[in-house]
Amino acid sequence: MWIYTKLGFFSIVHKPPCKKDQLLVRTRCRQDLEALSKKLSQASDFTEEIIEAPDSDYAYRMVVPRSVLALFVADLMKNLDYANFRVPSPIMIDSGMMHISNAGMPCMSGKRK
Repeated sequence: MWIYTKLGFFSIVHKPPCKKDQLLVRTRCRQDLEALSKKLSQASDFTEEIIEAPDSDYAYRMVVPRSVLALFVADLMKNLDYANFRVPSPIMIDSGMMHISNAGMPCMSGKRK
């Protein structure tokens, strides 16, 4: 599953090293995963290390309990406040994210940061 948010772009899958009740959140930009980790730890007792996989398409990964990630996604839906995601919000501009264009977000271009 791909999710574009104000925090960043995330690819979410279930594969090793995940247990049945966990998901693997992957990114191309470490800053996206750091922002997600901070957000999840503010809303729960979540603490997890970022796993680096430099030879992978998504170089940064984090194992997250399904229940914690489900609450995060539900919160995104409850607080959605934009009419068009392609219009940059102040949060996206402050974090250095560009609006989505034909080239995608900086982290979608395949260039890792």
